[in-house]
Amino acid sequence: MKAITIIFALFILFSSCKKSESPFLSQAEVDNYLQNLNEGLDYIAYISENDIYYFTDIDNAPIRLTNTPLIEKTNVQISKNGNKIAYLKEDNYPVIIDFSGNVIDELTEFTNITQMDWSEDGSSLYMLIENELFYYGPELNVRDLTFYNVPYFPYNTILSASISKDLDLAYVMRYYDVADYDYHEKLIIKPYGTDVTLEFFSTHSRMAYVDFSSNYRDFVLAFNNYSDSKEYIRLEFYSDYTGISDTEKDYGEWSTPSYRSDLNYVLSGYSDYNYILKATDLSEYGSKDISLGSYCFSEDLIYCDWE
Repeated sequence: MKAITIIFALFILFSSCKKSESPFLSQAEVDNYLQNLNEGLDYIAYISENDIYYFTDIDNAPIRLTNTPLIEKTNVQISKNGNKIAYLKEDNYPVIIDFSGNVIDELTEFTNITQMDWSEDGSSLYMLIENELFYYGPELNVRDLTFYNVPYFPYNTILSASISKDLDLAYVMRYYDVADYDYHEKLIIKPYGTDVTLEFFSTHSRMAYVDFSSNYRDFVLAFNNYSDSKEYIRLEFYSDYTGISDTEKDYGEWSTPSYRSDLNYVLSGYSDYNYILKATDLSEYGSKDISLGSYCFSEDLIYCDWE
């Protein structure tokens, strides 16, 4: 129905702007439009019912990479060079597999991981553990995680951290403000190779998660209702550190949003009574949302990644 609506709009456009030409779309134009709905939606990994699946493209069924549904798995990440996947096993340590599901390594020395991702060249897996960054592979030359511009309090926490292609560091911190006897959150961005530190505040819910887009300086910022929830009730999308969000999404429940600013889509688990995998169109009319519920339907939180 959404495709029909847009095709009808294109019919109106053609009939009003090109009076001397046929107002109807050819079958080739219709086929091309429908094909472009899914353009770029490929190389997707997700966890559903405690098993890992992988799409090379969404026109074909996903490949099941694990068959151990009794073992809890979370936080899946595809390496940027596209040759391995990391996920967190039930004891909260990373397991690295290839695209046949074979185990490459189990990193039992790392536990209590809050967030993780791969470096741009895929040589390092960086992990946020108890307010510090740790590495499997070469250490990245990023600036330090600090509780910037807030007084010391023993329960201040780094909730989320992400590193861009340019080695810029972004993180969400929760801190205690003695002025009003309450906790607050803010986003800190430390661009690589500078002494500049940027601070972002918000009046919406609780800031909880940040993740850079596939380019250099765009990112998604997520909010929840309470501190340890991985279900986000609001998403904001930013470009070039302007401090003003380009787009917001409210009134949903998203998990592990993966933002592609070059395609203007965000892929995430999405709650619609049950959880599905959904690619959300962030354009002005948002008319090309794509649900992958036929492949991914779960009663539990869905984790995903998209490269």
